[in-house]
Amino acid sequence: MHTPIKLYKWERSPDLESSKLVSFAILYFFITLLPVSNIIPLGRPMAERFLYMPSLGFCIVLGVVLVKIPQLKIRRVGSDPTVETTRRVVSTVIRGLTPLKGASILSLVLILLFYSITTINRNKVWANNFVLWGETIKNSPKSSKAYYNRGIACGKKGEYDQAIKDFSRTIELLPDCALAYNNRGVAYKEKGEYDWAIKDFSRAIELKPDYADAYNSRGNIYRRKGEYERAIKDFNRAIEFKPDCALAYNDRGITYGEKEEYDQAIKDFDKAIELEPDYVKAYYNRGYAYGKKGEYERAIKDFSRAIELKPDYAHAYNNRGNIYRKKGEYERAKEDFQKACELGYTPACNYL
Repeated sequence: MHTPIKLYKWERSPDLESSKLVSFAILYFFITLLPVSNIIPLGRPMAERFLYMPSLGFCIVLGVVLVKIPQLKIRRVGSDPTVETTRRVVSTVIRGLTPLKGASILSLVLILLFYSITTINRNKVWANNFVLWGETIKNSPKSSKAYYNRGIACGKKGEYDQAIKDFSRTIELLPDCALAYNNRGVAYKEKGEYDWAIKDFSRAIELKPDYADAYNSRGNIYRRKGEYERAIKDFNRAIEFKPDCALAYNDRGITYGEKEEYDQAIKDFDKAIELEPDYVKAYYNRGYAYGKKGEYERAIKDFSRAIELKPDYAHAYNNRGNIYRKKGEYERAKEDFQKACELGYTPACNYL
């Protein structure tokens, strides 16, 4: 006695093979991928964002497949083609559905679960720039951009040692990157390592002779070292290449102030305020210069404007208090010293 063996085969619905929607989705995928395929070099061989638009085509195809699964038909090989056999499954979750419809729903649930977990994990990577670029470095250890951007993130967090390491790695991978030299110089400056900072700013200028920010940064180092003529020369160059740079005018004004050339300093602060009407530090610095010249009313006006723009500006309260004290307006002076003291400027507390 022979045991009968039942053979089954899949029959696909004809409209699935000729689906215009599937054809469109496939065509859409490749068309939207074409501009970022580096046929014309983009300088970046791959990136997640390159698949943002093409992925829509993939999703359409996947959706069509899931919808069509329940429409697939099963018949026994050798049986009458006109007589189709369907089998039912009884499930505590899905009752009364064919096995293929259940498989379609199960597939959809698994896909949603997979992408949900993937999205949650990926969101952790995008928590902040430091984490994002750190993950990029793990996947692309020779990406100069990843090291550079993580260096920027470290600098903003005050982690200057790590920033210097990242900018140094950027320079190893991209020796002519003026931006990396400039930003490493900034990190050295923040650490007080002025000689190293000057070397980096000078190298950035060598690579990019019109680099206004590098001139300005180097000028500030020279000012801190008391080399005022060098500082002014660098500020002049920064202004030459970037005439609308309020920061350069402000910093040059500070340098003139430290040289006790207050009239020239005030002219620079005037220009900085003209370029940026809400430039708090320029008002403060001009008020300080007016105070040194004995023009107390103008000084008070500028310190008051600085406080108006930045209500927690302890130094402005303190210096305005000093002007009131010099004018003999002791009650007003006491109020300003009290406010400066409350804001954490301890020297003001000595006047109370």
